Amino acid sequence: MVHSERPDAPGSDTVSGAIAEVARLVRREYPAARALILTGSAARGEATLLRTPSGIRWLSDLELLAVVANSADLQREVQTLNSLSARIGRSLQQAGVQVSVELTPAPERYFSSVRPHLFGYELLAHGKQLYGAEDYLARIPRFGANQIPKEDGWRLLSNRMAEWLDFTRRSRSMPPDEQLYILAKQYLDLATSLSIFSGDYAASCRERAQQLASLARWISSEGPELAVDRFVEAVRFATDFKLGGEAARGWFRDPGSADLRSGLEEPAWARLLEDLPMMLVTAWRWEIRALCGRTVSAPADTVGALRRLCGWRQKLRGWATLVLRPHLRSDGALFSRMGRLFPLGTPRTLVCVCAQQLLEQSRKREPQALAWVKRHLPVIYGQCSHDWDALAGQCVRNWQQF
Repeated sequence: MVHSERPDAPGSDTVSGAIAEVARLVRREYPAARALILTGSAARGEATLLRTPSGIRWLSDLELLAVVANSADLQREVQTLNSLSARIGRSLQQAGVQVSVELTPAPERYFSSVRPHLFGYELLAHGKQLYGAEDYLARIPRFGANQIPKEDGWRLLSNRMAEWLDFTRRSRSMPPDEQLYILAKQYLDLATSLSIFSGDYAASCRERAQQLASLARWISSEGPELAVDRFVEAVRFATDFKLGGEAARGWFRDPGSADLRSGLEEPAWARLLEDLPMMLVTAWRWEIRALCGRTVSAPADTVGALRRLCGWRQKLRGWATLVLRPHLRSDGALFSRMGRLFPLGTPRTLVCVCAQQLLEQSRKREPQALAWVKRHLPVIYGQCSHDWDALAGQCVRNWQQF
């Protein structure tokens, strides 16, 4: 049974108990933390959980910021907190709660330096400080949802496309509820991305569901050419699943099925799974046109448009990050690729274009298009053929690294 619980609601000790235990362990094991701040779906009261015979399994991550001194070595703190996260996860699992805990270091200066962006707005709207003498959330400069850069919406959609590539490669090894959670997340973030462009963004799934009708009207009149009725149906289903509603279970023919394709009723499969890749690609292309003022009908058009979003400093910083990694620096092929690809964009934007192209080619798999992807990936790990699956694996690895 999938459900969502608000950490501040009566009887929600499943969520609030896990949060309190994490805070207790961080306070004890990591004295460098001057405060601990809850973010993400748990902070919004929208964490998605699954009750199993062996206990509670969170489908959502439990995300927190550990506030550290400005003088802290952030690289070292990341390693320390990753190790602590793993230990806390094992401790909770012994207590019957399976959850992925994410602890991220945030220097004290970060909060006063926050500028309008998606994460900063969600932190303002729903962040919760669990302990600490100083109120760090109060330091964040106030700004409205309409000040979130539209580029944030495009980057969110870019991440979802790469994540969906990863899903297509790994889905058979995932439990069906986890598969459905990832599918729901795709549609929810597609709606989030478009709502940033429409100027009607809200920071929670519940609020965005209430504004879905106005988003649909905007898509019909000004937005990308999506099948609006099917988009709305998919987002409503995704919201219901995310928040633990019962309506989502009606889409299952066999809730206990080990495979999402066979577990879903056939109409739901067509509407949800088969529609998604082209919905993502269509919206992503439209957003590039809105950002850059250029129509993108081919990969070269897309790269040309994105060059407008990448200044020389961004390119230098992005490629320098790769060169500074010892295991990549020793690869002589990296420098030749960098010399050829540097003028076209950052490693991140090139990965986004490759992910989009692979999604578009998930059925056709045209040799020329796949060869283009291979030429434009920032890094090729080992030997790689022009096979779609091999290139999707390379693209996902690039995305995870950069």
